[in-house]
This record gives sequence, C-alpha cells and structure tokens, in this order.
Amino acid sequence: DLGHKTTHIGHGMVRLPEGKMSSRTGKILRGEWLLDESKKKIREILDKADSVPEGEREAIAEAVGVGAVRYALLKNGIGDNIAFDFDTSLSFEGNSGPYLQYTCARTQSILKRAKFSISNFQLSINDQLLNNLNDEDLVYVTTGKNHFYKFEAVYPSISKGIMVFDSLDVDPWYAQSILLIESPGQLKKSVSGAYGPFQLMPRVARAQGLIVNKTTDERKDFNRSAFGAASLIKNICIPETKNILNRHDIKYNENDIWFRLMVLHVYHAGAYNVGAVVDKIMPKEGTQELIKKMWQNKAAGFGNCSQNYSQIALAAHLILHEMVYENCSEIITPNSR
Repeated sequence: DLGHKTTHIGHGMVRLPEGKMSSRTGKILRGEWLLDESKKKIREILDKADSVPEGEREAIAEAVGVGAVRYALLKNGIGDNIAFDFDTSLSFEGNSGPYLQYTCARTQSILKRAKFSISNFQLSINDQLLNNLNDEDLVYVTTGKNHFYKFEAVYPSISKGIMVFDSLDVDPWYAQSILLIESPGQLKKSVSGAYGPFQLMPRVARAQGLIVNKTTDERKDFNRSAFGAASLIKNICIPETKNILNRHDIKYNENDIWFRLMVLHVYHAGAYNVGAVVDKIMPKEGTQELIKKMWQNKAAGFGNCSQNYSQIALAAHLILHEMVYENCSEIITPNSR
C-alpha cells in the first residue's frame, strides 16, 4: 500500500572540486561542518567591509552562509551530480545564493528609499509597453550601488577632484564619474580591499606613487587619492583602452562618451578583463553599441558588477546634470576643458 503512495526521485552525488567523496579515504563533507564553514567564510568577508555594522554581521553571516549552501545544492537539476566549491558558492557575483540575496536586498532598499509601489510600477510599465513601445524595442534594466545617488554628499568633493584631475591634464569628467559611484562623502573599504574616495587597490595605489603600508595609507587622503586615480587613468587606463581598440582596428575620439565609458570599465575591471569581453564581442566599430554589448556579455573577470559600472555612471551623470541646471545660478568650466 505504501508503494502506491510514494514516488522515488532519483538524485545525483555531491562531489568535491578534486573529485567524488569517499568515506574510505576520508574525503567527505558533513552537513554541519559545511554550514559552519560557509558561515565562517562569509563572516570573514563581512569583517573586511567597514560598511556592515558589527552588531549585524553574525546574523548576516548566518543568513548568507546557509543560503549559499542551500542554493548551491538546489540550483542543479534533479538527478545531476553536484560539484560543491566554496569559491563559487560563496561568490557575490554570478549564479550563487549570496548574489541573489544581495540583489533582493538591494532592490528592496531602493524601493523603500524611493517609497515605491510595485503595483504602480507594473501599471506604468504596462502602459509604456502598450502605448509607447514597438515590438522590436528593447528595455534594459540594471541594479547597482546603493549610494550612487547621494549627490548632496558628493557636491563638496567634486570640485576638489576636478581641480586635481585638471592640474594633471586629465579629463575631469572621470573624477566626477568615479566620485559619484564609488564612496561619495565617506571612506569605505570594499571586500576586495579597494579604499578611499576613488577606491584604489593597495598595489595600484603604490604603483601610482601613493604610500600604502601598515602605518600609512595615503588612499584616505582625498588629494593623494585623486592624484593616484588621475595618474592611473592617464598612464594606464586610457593607453590600455586605446590598445584594446587598436587590436580591433577601431577608430576612436577620446572625447566620445562611449570611449570615456570604456576607460571607466578599464579603471574598474582592469585592462585584461575588458580586453577579454571586447575580444568576445569582436566589434567592427566603436560606438555606444559596443558599450551596450559589453553590458550584455561576460568574459574572464568581467561580470555583473563590471557590466553595471558604466550604466550607473550614466544614470548618475544624467541626474546630476538635471540637479545642477535646476539649482545653480552660475556654472564654472575648468580651464583645460
């Protein structure tokens, strides 16, 4: 009688990156250890992030660590073997539990700050789709940094950044872009170790002449950080962007917005990763269409965060432009531009 009430569901095996588990050789994963280790590793990541309050880290580590294991096991098809790997399962990019949780939390935060109604948004979108868009039109939606719109916090620093960049004959547009979307009005250290208003990595900062050691970190000094960022863009990012485009025989003008956005991508993701995604796209010409294709493709270390970077920069510039022209009675143009 029980046989008629039950259904057998076949499942695969959980494997380690180095191969299948074996109790004979001691290569096994216990569920309790797996959960504890995941929570421990997430806590280590959180402890490096100044933006996460100390009192909330344990609860976040619990939720994210357990969620990472659950998603890693459940995302596979029934019957498929599961290759469990901590680096992949705990990553905040790609097809992972932490990334889904991050995206959900970010979305809820944006909706809360905007006092947003999902139902009204859906009605608005439906109206747009029914009345204003053709069947061939595409709608692009992105999420990004939760603080890119803190313009009041950015205002005092933008003029200082522009002056430093302009003194080094570097387009101040880059200073404004980076300040808008990195750490506006505050000092924050990213999970990867980037720090300061221009979010420079230790090795990169040292290469541009800044002192970064156990006792001194010039990245927290605004003018020194701005100097390092301007030098990086002038000596590395712009030349590397040109090299990538030259490999594909693409003509460019340094003042074109698509070229500037590509330089920002190199600043954020590195020349190797940007070169990899451009090689994948194999563009025939340099236009905004190339940037849009970069938003839609991944290669090497050019993932979701990299795709979003120039989208957030564009959004921040558009909003700031509107605010400036609504509220400022006088606009001063830097000497070199």
